[in-house]
Amino acid sequence: MQNQRLQNMVRCALAAAILCVTAQISLPVGDAPITIQPFALALVGGLLGWKWGALAALIYVALGAIGLPVFAGLKGGIGMLAGATGGYLWTYPLLSLGAGLGKNRWQRALFSLSGLAVLEIVGACQLAHFTGAPIWPYIAMFVPKDMIVVLLAVLPAEKMRRILKWEKF
Repeated sequence: MQNQRLQNMVRCALAAAILCVTAQISLPVGDAPITIQPFALALVGGLLGWKWGALAALIYVALGAIGLPVFAGLKGGIGMLAGATGGYLWTYPLLSLGAGLGKNRWQRALFSLSGLAVLEIVGACQLAHFTGAPIWPYIAMFVPKDMIVVLLAVLPAEKMRRILKWEKF
């Protein structure tokens, strides 16, 4: 039991580090960068389970909030969470949580897409509030790509966990 807990803690820390790195793979377009974060968040949740996946995403957000430059474009600080793209950032744990829920990969896919829906709606609302633009262009810009990458991450996660010989959490 103690050994499993330690392994989960190490995996969680590594997942948070992976989220820090994947945030830097971005394409600055318009008011918010296009990143592969939804893929990484869904993969983390799918591999680690809902509790550890959400914790890894929460650690990532906390690291950025305290000022470490882990957000896209090597930015950080509490102002990022309160700023235009903050709605996306502070809902990241919900996507990882959703990716780890469910008894099979199809349930996890459904929960992942639900977490993504919350992320996209909250993020687009906050972005629209700061830019004065309508919400729909932001949803149209991100949702199709994000739905595809989330499914590409969460559907094979169970098989990947078996290959890695990780126990179900």
